[in-house]
Amino acid sequence: MASLMKSTIFYSVHDKTVRYYHWVNVLFIMSLAILGMILLNAKTLNLSIDNKITVKSVHAFIGYGFVINLSWRFFTLFFSQNPYSHWQSVLVGGKNYIKELIQFIQQLRAGNYPFYLGYNPIARLMITLLFSVMLSQALTGLLLASTDLYWPPLGQWIIEWLAETNAANQVHAGYMEFIQSEHYAQMRELRKPIIWLHQWGFYGLSVLVLLHITAVLIVQRRYEPKLIQAMLTGKKYGLTKPVDLPPTKD
Repeated sequence: MASLMKSTIFYSVHDKTVRYYHWVNVLFIMSLAILGMILLNAKTLNLSIDNKITVKSVHAFIGYGFVINLSWRFFTLFFSQNPYSHWQSVLVGGKNYIKELIQFIQQLRAGNYPFYLGYNPIARLMITLLFSVMLSQALTGLLLASTDLYWPPLGQWIIEWLAETNAANQVHAGYMEFIQSEHYAQMRELRKPIIWLHQWGFYGLSVLVLLHITAVLIVQRRYEPKLIQAMLTGKKYGLTKPVDLPPTKD
């Protein structure tokens, strides 16, 4: 055991920004998923209009936090000084990505697990898919909050479009009083593809999250990197030289 620890090298990889983003994002997604399931089953649960509006409001409020957190991570993808937080180490892309992906798969088939300080090529593909779906959920969620609850970013504009003359201040989410029925019908028609994208994005994100958790647990159990501990402490350790270790300066 002593010799094992002596040969183990610890590397600082995930800075506080990435770790805080990750775990806050976990809480946001779990909360939004629970509330989303309640809304999807509102009829079965026999929710009143007021109760449904309350659930939607809490869902949207948490959604704003999700959007802010995700926006911060996108900012750090391009401006972080940590190379392992930068998009080139996180997302799909770069002239050598396909070559690295093929080599990584070949190594796995041979029974080896190449040790990456950042994300391996398959993990980068997974994270790219996760970010893409989360971005879609963020944008469609903002649009739904605007057209359903009349919240920012477009809520005031929607109210002014829907409301009868000089009645904008009297419009309330969930109720048809002081609303022009023709404009409301047009708005509901425009919402249909957004609702579809948001609902199926939820299903897609659920699948991706399950795949992500499964992959982390497999790596955690079978191979050297302790990914969960790394996202808690910021440090990765390995017994082999990392594939993506920057060259040392003479």
